[in-house]
Amino acid sequence: MSDLTLLQLGKSPDKITGTTSLTIGTLPQLSQVFSGLLPFPPHGAPDRGPVQLPLEFDRLLDKLASQPIEQGGITRQQAAMLERVLPAYEGRCAELAASPIPDSLQHDDLHSNNVGWPGEMADLSSVRIIDWGDASIGHPFGTMLATLNSIAFEACVPVDERQFHDSRLLRLRDAYLEPFSSLCGVEELRWLVGLARSTGCVTRALAWERALQEAPLSVIAKYEFPVRSWLLELLEPWADEV
Repeated sequence: MSDLTLLQLGKSPDKITGTTSLTIGTLPQLSQVFSGLLPFPPHGAPDRGPVQLPLEFDRLLDKLASQPIEQGGITRQQAAMLERVLPAYEGRCAELAASPIPDSLQHDDLHSNNVGWPGEMADLSSVRIIDWGDASIGHPFGTMLATLNSIAFEACVPVDERQFHDSRLLRLRDAYLEPFSSLCGVEELRWLVGLARSTGCVTRALAWERALQEAPLSVIAKYEFPVRSWLLELLEPWADEV
C-alpha cells in the first residue's frame, strides 16, 4: 500500500505531502485494534450503541427544547423539525443494530493527534491511542464521523455538505474497513459507514454534554453550544444522504 497520509493529503489534488502516524498502510492495523475487540463487553463506558441512540436523541431534544436559546436551547421550529427526523434516525439506528458488525469500544475522536506510533510501522504493539474522554460502547464505524471530518478540514479537501468524493479520502475510509471485511461485503461496509456517520451526530452531542456538564455557561458559549450544534446537524442534507 502507498504511504498516503491520514491528515496532510496536500493542497493540490496531484500532490500528497506531510507525515503522520496514520497512513493508508497503517490505518488497517489501527482498525484491527477495534475489530479485535468485537464484541466488547461494557466496562463503565457509556452506552452509545444504535439501540440506545434514539432514546438519547429524544432526551436531548426534550432537554434543549426546554432551555432558553441563550443557554444553548433550540427554537420551537427547530424542535419540530428534529421531531420529524426522529423516525428516519430510528430507522438508521435499527439498520446498524441489525448489521453483522457488533458494538465495540468506540473512540469517537480518532485523528492523528490522538495516535502515537513511536516504533516501526509494522509493529502494532507500539501504537498508543490517547484521549479516550469521548469513548463509549457503540458501533466501531462511529468514529469515522470525527476522523473523516478532521482529515477533510486539515487537508482542505473539497467537501459537499460533509459528503466526501475525493478518491484519497475514500481510500482511507476503505483502509479502515479492511479488518472488518470477513464480516460482510465491501459495499455493505461502506453503507454502514454512512449510517454510522449520520447517527454519530447524537454521539458527538452526548460527548460534549458529558465533557461540559460542570462547565459554566461562559465556557459552553465559548464552544458555541456544541450539544445544540451537533444535534442540529441532523437537519442538514448530508445526514439524510447515507
